[in-house]
Amino acid sequence: MSVRIQAPRYLTTAMASAGSDWLVFKLLGVLGLGPLGAQAVSRIVGGVTSFALNKTWTYESAGTGRTTEEALRFGVLYAVSYVLSLGLLYLAVEVLALPTDPSKLAADGLCFAVNFVAMRAWVFAAGGTQAEVAGK
Repeated sequence: MSVRIQAPRYLTTAMASAGSDWLVFKLLGVLGLGPLGAQAVSRIVGGVTSFALNKTWTYESAGTGRTTEEALRFGVLYAVSYVLSLGLLYLAVEVLALPTDPSKLAADGLCFAVNFVAMRAWVFAAGGTQAEVAGK
């Protein structure tokens, strides 16, 4: 599938994932959990949403028999993204004393870009040809 199809689907999926993430993040903040604790929980909710939608719709990988392999790869990518997100949020909010919401937006934006490239090239590309992975 071409990048022209996958990119808008990924953007839509990312918005749904981010929406679930932000909803949980804000709810936990209202309930008194600090930004790092809320981020830790909300990123998990966003990650589950992301895997399910990307597998079935963005990369159309449902029914390929590779769910376990893709879930493991997604887990590795997610762990890296999770640590990157928390690290960036910690740096911005705790070290640089920047406002929480813009800091979360910046951290999530960087993870968004990294995740698209990694999902396309590695997580959901196991059955694709090099031409498909390259976007041809």
